[in-house]
Amino acid sequence: MLGGATATLMLIACANLANLLLARGAVRQREMAVRTALGGSRWRLVRQLLVESLVLSVAAGALGLLVAVWMVGVILSFLPAGNALGSDLAPDLTVVAATRSAAWTRSGSSCARSMSRCRSPTSRRSTIR
Repeated sequence: MLGGATATLMLIACANLANLLLARGAVRQREMAVRTALGGSRWRLVRQLLVESLVLSVAAGALGLLVAVWMVGVILSFLPAGNALGSDLAPDLTVVAATRSAAWTRSGSSCARSMSRCRSPTSRRSTIR
């Protein structure tokens, strides 16, 4: 039950991170159009966005794991000595790894996919008449 609650909480956090990346991508659409106009290939733009989302994801995951480990100590300090959980309460690394990979795959690929479709300002002008 506790593992399911942890997985749900991690998925909510990952969805929030994906939404933040997409909002940031919408703001950076003009920058990507300029980079495309200056000769940046679509692969180069996608690669840049994937690396940025990977760095952000790793930093957020490390911070989340530190908070989870710290919270285990806090939770154990509030429980009585003869509790059912014992003292072997720890974050499940398989759940952490699965949610981390799902978060990076979802947020990184969707952000890169949406941003790589931008066109240069000159090509936009030629289509608008």
